[in-house]
Amino acid sequence: MIGRLSGTLVYLGTDKLILDVNSVGYVVNVTSACLHKLAIPMDKRLTLEIHHHVRENASELYGFKTRLEHDLFEFLIGAKGVGPKLALAILSHLSGESLLNAIRAQDYRSLTAVPGLGKKKAEYLVVELRDKCEKRFADVLNQSNTVIGKASPTQAAPKVSDRSVFNDIVLGLEGMGFKGQDVDAIVRSVLADDNVSSEFSELFKRCLQRLSSAQNNPTGTQNNPVAEFENGRT
Repeated sequence: MIGRLSGTLVYLGTDKLILDVNSVGYVVNVTSACLHKLAIPMDKRLTLEIHHHVRENASELYGFKTRLEHDLFEFLIGAKGVGPKLALAILSHLSGESLLNAIRAQDYRSLTAVPGLGKKKAEYLVVELRDKCEKRFADVLNQSNTVIGKASPTQAAPKVSDRSVFNDIVLGLEGMGFKGQDVDAIVRSVLADDNVSSEFSELFKRCLQRLSSAQNNPTGTQNNPVAEFENGRT
């Protein structure tokens, strides 16, 4: 597997480049942000952090100027329904810091501005990745004082019943089509449970399960929203 390439830039396209490494030309897919950061003339040397994506019928290279972008790319493709092309599109429209902030703030508008990323998928990504972001990018978040749903090490940990958590869950559920007072009541009930997990994704899943049971269609023809959440369907 290839993890890094250092060589001479011999071709620069709109979404890829060719890097000559010891007389071997490597085609590398890159983000528009990476192309902008390069800003170097041809025949100059550069180094890219590489994700080597191997499939049954293809072997592709994805290059990044910074380790953060590389790690975020691999983080994104680890989510269900997100392939390399969509992950590259997301990082072409949002910097690493902007992406983390969008997930933190449930900024669906920023996420849905990415071609190929609809509202349902954006909502799924926020719920699926919100807690994982803090664990995966703790060092980055601590340096920038950006917190994904929890306090920094120098602050007191928030209670599960914090208003911001309540609002975030309600907004996410409304985005999936649940409306009315039942939503507020069920979310309050879940947050009041002393045995409930403090992780946002688990809280959201518990609320979704209760809403699904409360609004179950007796004909049995209704789609299962919990299964849709788990599978990341759009």
